[in-house]
Order: sequence, then C-alpha cells, then structure tokens
Amino acid sequence: MEVELKTRLTAVAITLLLICVTLTWIGVLYSQSLTVEVDKKVYGFSETVKVRGTATPFALIAIQIYDPGNRLVAMDQVRATDKGTYEASFRLPSKIPYGMFEKTGTYKVRVTSQGVTVETIFEFSITIPAPQPVSVSVLTPEKVEVAVNVTKVLEAKMNVVEVAVPLATTPQLSEVKVVVDNTLPEKVPVKFNLTQALEAGKVVKELTLSIHDKSVDVKVSLHLPKNTGIVAPEPVKCLNVKQSVAPPETPKGWVKVVPPIDIGPSGVKFDKPIVINFTYTDETVKKLGVDEKRLTIAYYDEKAAKWISLRSVVNTEKNYVYAEVDHLTAFTVVQKPLPAEFKVSGLTINPAEALIGQAVEVGVEVTNVGEEAGEYTLTLKVNGRVETSKTVSLMGGAREAVKFSLVKDQPGTYSVEVDGLTGSFNVKLVPAEFKLVRISVNPLKVKVGEAVNVTVEVLNVGGQEGVKTVSLKVNEVIEATKDVTVKAGETKPVTFMVVKKEPGTYKVEADGLTSTFTVEAPPPSRCLIATATYGSELTPEVQLLRGFRDDVVLSTFAGSMFMESFNAWYYSWSPMVAEAIAKSQIIKEAVKIILYPLMGILKGSVTFIYPALSFNPELGIIVTGIVISSLIGVTYLTPPLTILLIVLKRRSRKPVKTVGVKALTATWLSSLTLTALSVASSSSVTTMVATAILVLTTLSLSAWIVAVKLVQRLP
Repeated sequence: MEVELKTRLTAVAITLLLICVTLTWIGVLYSQSLTVEVDKKVYGFSETVKVRGTATPFALIAIQIYDPGNRLVAMDQVRATDKGTYEASFRLPSKIPYGMFEKTGTYKVRVTSQGVTVETIFEFSITIPAPQPVSVSVLTPEKVEVAVNVTKVLEAKMNVVEVAVPLATTPQLSEVKVVVDNTLPEKVPVKFNLTQALEAGKVVKELTLSIHDKSVDVKVSLHLPKNTGIVAPEPVKCLNVKQSVAPPETPKGWVKVVPPIDIGPSGVKFDKPIVINFTYTDETVKKLGVDEKRLTIAYYDEKAAKWISLRSVVNTEKNYVYAEVDHLTAFTVVQKPLPAEFKVSGLTINPAEALIGQAVEVGVEVTNVGEEAGEYTLTLKVNGRVETSKTVSLMGGAREAVKFSLVKDQPGTYSVEVDGLTGSFNVKLVPAEFKLVRISVNPLKVKVGEAVNVTVEVLNVGGQEGVKTVSLKVNEVIEATKDVTVKAGETKPVTFMVVKKEPGTYKVEADGLTSTFTVEAPPPSRCLIATATYGSELTPEVQLLRGFRDDVVLSTFAGSMFMESFNAWYYSWSPMVAEAIAKSQIIKEAVKIILYPLMGILKGSVTFIYPALSFNPELGIIVTGIVISSLIGVTYLTPPLTILLIVLKRRSRKPVKTVGVKALTATWLSSLTLTALSVASSSSVTTMVATAILVLTTLSLSAWIVAVKLVQRLP
C-alpha cells in the first residue's frame, strides 16, 4: 500500500510540475516588456499629463504619480490592449496648493504590472522653460529620446541635427529615437553619430535608430544587427537621414504612401542585411485608397535611375512595413500596381454550322485584370493542333475582343480551344446552287402556230445534287415551269416548246438570261368556195366561216395543227372548184343549198358548245370538232351511204349488218387518245396527224352508224 501511495504522489507531483512549466512558458511567450513614458518632460498649470507604454496584452496596469516629496498624489488602473499598449491621462491643477498637489518640481510616474515596476519623471513648473532646438531624454537604460523643435532649429540656423549614440554613458542602450515636431527641410539632415557604437567598422551591439515625424505621424527606423559591418570607400562614423524634397518620380501607377526619405552617406553598404521599417496611418491609407496588404518599401537605384521595390512584410494591425536592405539610398513606401494578369472568357463560334469554304469566326474576350500594361498571346487550336495565334497589348483594367477566322475545305466536326475554353463547329458540303449559263432559241423565225424550242442550260455550282425549278418567261409572263435534277458541277439543258398564234417579236427570259424569236404571219387564206358561192368575202356567210376558222380554230394549238393538214388538202382542189362555181349561177345556187346545213352546224357549235368549254380552249376545240364532224358526217355522208346500203340490201336480199363499226370505233378512240397526248406534249406533227384522223373517223363513224340504223328500219 505504501508503495502504491508513493507512486500516485509522485505522478501527481510530476503532473503539477509540468503544468507549472507550461504556464511559465505561456507567460513568457505572450508577455511583453513593461515600459512607460510621458508625452513631454515639462508641464504647467492645467495641463494634462499623458502616460503611455507597453505591457503584456490584456494585463492590468497600476499607475501612480508621486510629488517631489515622494508622496502619492494621483493613481489609476487600466488594462493593456490586445496589441500590448496602454494609455492614461492626469489633469494637473490650475494653482498650488490644490487638493493633493502642494508643490511644483520633479514628479515621478510609477507603473506596476504582473510584479514588474518601471518609472519615469516629468517636471511640474510654474514657468515652463522656453523650448530648446534639441533636447535629449534617457527614458530607460535601453532607450534615449531626442526631441527636435524644428522652429528653433531653423531660428538657430542649424545646418544639421546631430544625435549621438551614447553607448559610453548608457551601455545598455539599444534604441535612439528622434522625435521632430515638424518636417525638417532637406537642407537640415539628422545625423546619427555612431562613433561610440563602432569598432573596427562594425556595430558593437544591436541598435535601432529611428526618426518620428509627428506632423505626419510617420516613423522610419533602421535596425542594425550586432557585428554589422559598414562598407564604404572611406571610414563612416555617421548615418544621415533627411527629407527628400524633390525625389525622382515613381513609375506610373505607383502610389506613394510615405514621403521619400534619403538615408546616407550615398554608396554605403552593409556586409549583412539591416532592416528598414516605416510606419503609416489608417488615415493615409483611407485617403489614398490603397490596400495595406500590397504596401512595399522601394529604393531608388541611382545607377539604373529608377525605383525598385523590395520584398516587404506588412503588419496591418500595427501599421508598419519592413524590409531587409544592404545599402543606403532614398527609400519610400508605395503601393505598386498589380502586374498584368490576363483572363480569357466568352468563347463564341459563328456560325456553328458552316459550308465548305465559308469563314467561321472564333472570338474571345481578353481582360487585363491587373493594373499594369502588358502583352498576352492567344493560341487557337483546332482538333488539338495549333492553328494560329495572336498577341494583344492591354492597359491595366482594359479588355479587348479578339477574333480568329477559319476556313475549312473538308466536311466534319471541328473542336476549337482557346486558352482552355472549348467549343466546336460543323462544316457541311455546299448545298446545290444553280446558275443559268446559257439560253438558246431554235428556230429564230417561225410562222404562226409553229413551235419554237427554247433551251436553258443549268449549271450546279454547289457541292451536292439538287433540283432546280426553271421558269421561262415570254414577254414578261411566265410561259412554263420545269424541274430539272442536276449533279454537283454538272450542266444540264432544259428545253421548252413555245407556240404563238400572233405574229410579232417575242422576248424569252430565264433568270436574267434573255433572247428573242419572231413569229411571222402566214399569207391570208381565203374561203375560196364560199366566196365564189356568195360573191364576196364580206357576206355574212363568208364572215361566219372565216370567224370560226380565225377566232376559234386557230386560237388553239390543236386547231392550228388541224388547219395545217386541212389547208394542205383544201387548197389542193378548191381553186378549180371555186372558179367553176363563179362562172355558173345555177351552180352557185346549188352550192348555197349544200352549204346551208354547214352554216347552221358551225353557228350552233360556236354559239353553244365551244363557249361552254371555254375554261379549257384545247378541250373545247376538240369537243367542238368532234360534234361538228359528227353532224357534217350525218348531214352530208349519211344520205348517199344510206342509198348505197339499200341497193346492196335488195340485191343480196340479206339484212344489213354493222360491219366495220368496231374497227372504226377503235380507230376513233386511238386517234382521240393520240390527239390528247400530242396536245399535252405540244408535238406539232403528231397533233396534225392525230386531229386529221380524228376528224375523218368521226365523219365516217357517225355517217355509217346512222345509215346502217336507217336501212335496218326499212322493210
């Protein structure tokens, strides 16, 4: 039991020891040395004493003020900030004695925190001594403060403010701080005398030299590590710091946050890096609109005659920026413009589908999101291979549309890439595209009713087979339309047959191609027999025959073709008959009787049959011709045919049969079909033959059927 108890006690003791050590180290890590200072050294009646310093963050600080007799006259307690700073104020009385204050003289300020106590002093005087150009205060064994009254310096016509680094009298000294109440002119530098701090050209201990310009609340400091060697053509005992009144211009786009400070002598170098530190204010940052995180220290390179930025570290919480340097020159704090940085967006491909040989436009938008000008090269890849590239130059913040043009001669899908942006487009064969290359007319001269062949040559200049609709205009009116299939690259003729019934010159046109042909009027044909019978061409009977011929029959293609064959037959014998009729009055009267039924048949047909079918003139003239032919056959052929059949019947003593009706009917139907087809195809010769056969078979068939039927009814 005793062994077990000892073991447990030992474990507890070790645990407590570890906790203590841990807490001690935490305190060491987060602690900050306790300091104290007052805002000035001499105060008068009713003035406020401002006490400030550093301490461990969030620590409690007790502040006590003692009079020259070491009697406590005022006290306060404050807590340090998260940055490890504190501040308190005490109002001095307007007269003596007053309250706890009984005398003037040297007062002591005592500050205590976490068991540590530091002190400083100030003078409470009835008459404040006139300020001196330069006054030195030893704030702590480690820190000396030199106050510079710029007005007094200028009144005293001082050429330099020399500040000693008194290591001989204050061996623990590590910081010499110069505080100026206004900006010193460039002609009056602050000279840090390092005579007591150098040995064999090296700094004997770690030192910080700083200048705080209260007028702009900017502090610049140099931190020299121990044993830093100063390298110069001649031995250096002093470092000079002065305001640069006319500094060289910084590059365009750089924003100066701190006025340039010239630190010399010029040409001095260090054998190891030293640290230069600048403070800045939130007001300056806000006023200039800069980004604290982008602040950097820059130095002026006299040989290159330009400002060069240093790799710097910014503490945005405590408002300072520092960098390592190895030589002395002019320094400042700037915000450099962001370097040129490019972003590519908005890939467009137009059109998404193109034809072979058609240009495809690939576009992107390039934006310089930086602040400095720069160049950027865009590379266009097609199907993974570099097609072309373009270089653009853009100012900071500028954007530009960049376009590439592509032409492909093979169909397919093409992938496109521009700086990681991808897309695609399709290339297709060129569709059928037609061009009429030639128009020809044959023959160039025809007679009324004769056909003219108009041939148009169609060329397919596209990449695919297609159908072209060709419209032929005659005298600006569409005469006919035909569709023709043409292969790619092929030329194909299209022929139209044109028949005109009026004499004149006709213009033919197809898609802008033009030509002409002439239709000549035939010599006037006379109704020879009728004229001889009635004695004049002006008689109503002759005019009826001529009107039927010219206005009805010749107004159609089928009628015109029939008249070609009829005229050839009629005028082969009519002149001789007409001459015989003209010489005999008896014959005239007889012919008038013979022609009387014909006049009635023609007048009735023109009046009733043809007008009823006028919606289709070709159909109308065919039907009218069949009716007229049938009536003529019954009127003129049936009587003699009937007499012939009666004689044959009595001689043979056999009944009359309808022999040949079927053959005639078949012939009639064939000729009717052939007439319809030849008219539809505008075939002149075929129409002439077909209409002639149709008329003859109609005459024969109608006369034969009626004659046979009549004879069959006779006893």
